[in-house]
Amino acid sequence: MTTGPADGLSSRFTGPVDRRGFPAYYTDSSGVSLRICEDGTFACLATTTAALANRVDGEAFYWQAAATLPTSRGTLDVEIALEAAFAERNVPSVFTRIRVRGHLSRAGSYVLNHPYGSLRINAASASEQRNVNTTIDVDCPLGPGPCGGRIDNFLRSTSLGVGYLGLAVPGRVTGGSVRNSLSLRTSSGRTLGSTRQFAIVGKLATGPANVITTPRVSFGNTARPRTRTLLVHSAGSAALTFGAIRMSGTRQVTVARTGCAARRSLAPGGNCRVTLHFRPGAARVVRGALLLSDNTRVGTHRIPVSASTSGVVSAVNGEGFGTHRVGTSSRTHRILVRNTGLRAMRISGVSVAGTGARSFHRTAGGDRCVAGTRVAAHTSCSVYVRFAPTSRGLKLARLNVRASALNSPQSVLLRGRGVR
Repeated sequence: MTTGPADGLSSRFTGPVDRRGFPAYYTDSSGVSLRICEDGTFACLATTTAALANRVDGEAFYWQAAATLPTSRGTLDVEIALEAAFAERNVPSVFTRIRVRGHLSRAGSYVLNHPYGSLRINAASASEQRNVNTTIDVDCPLGPGPCGGRIDNFLRSTSLGVGYLGLAVPGRVTGGSVRNSLSLRTSSGRTLGSTRQFAIVGKLATGPANVITTPRVSFGNTARPRTRTLLVHSAGSAALTFGAIRMSGTRQVTVARTGCAARRSLAPGGNCRVTLHFRPGAARVVRGALLLSDNTRVGTHRIPVSASTSGVVSAVNGEGFGTHRVGTSSRTHRILVRNTGLRAMRISGVSVAGTGARSFHRTAGGDRCVAGTRVAAHTSCSVYVRFAPTSRGLKLARLNVRASALNSPQSVLLRGRGVR
């Protein structure tokens, strides 16, 4: 069983096939293009062109992320890769691979959480030397066409140089579509071990390369302005030249005219930043994209951007009860408390405060908001209030609602006038 994104690698950008029948490069969803890593360096695991000279069982990597996952029940070796090989004599094949091997001290079913989703694995009898051996290979076309599988974005080292996505040594990474780590848990959900260390193999295609630190930007659920920053690294063999850098799909997120947006080019090995500002507005859920144009093969990089805003109380402009004689009572007013966020919230308290608080009284109701009430996303509960003036004059108070929403507490102005 596997779960996670199903976009796969970009089907539009694969290079022409070489004399062996392999595409010159493959491109991921962020616009990074990788060729077969076979230059004989340590960064390519000392692989040379001789690896694919044997047209029977030769193999090499376009990209590989390898990790050792220590757990309380044993150690697993995990490989996630885009691999070139020969399916049979003179028949080239390219495929994505997720492979898990090792030994666990207890047989049974486990869940591996990896950068592109989750994979259910099984450990056979603990008496076997290697009782975990799971491999999932998904074929890729040798040209434009859908490249299936869960790998949509190449993991890359957080310490980038020029020409490679990593140097084949363990370190922290970024670029995972779900997470940038590995963990193993039992079928009941108990975590047995985790790691953030991956050894990355990946040689960039010739020409300029724009390697962006994150495949997406989220401002989270917030009622306040926030700022997010992306790092852009020029990792190719030629200078990176920028075109337009702008937002699409929303006006609530803007691009600061600093960093990358204020320059025209970036030399190989250079870095600059793109800064985004989010300001909450009328839209409760914001979805858009950062569009970054440059002189790479892709031309325009599209980074999804999202944000949401929580609201709590709908009657933000106040509730008027009119004029009533001292000693009498108004009709009961119903004040809705709405959860306009994306997650359930819990009411922690409802109170009336202010100089006129003694003239306003909460009453019972069927969907009453009280401490502990759980309000699902896009639903509401109610506070019932009546006005019973104890003396003449204008009475002002505030209904205060405290909840687990991000813009809590919220208050509603209550006003009424008492007469003889």
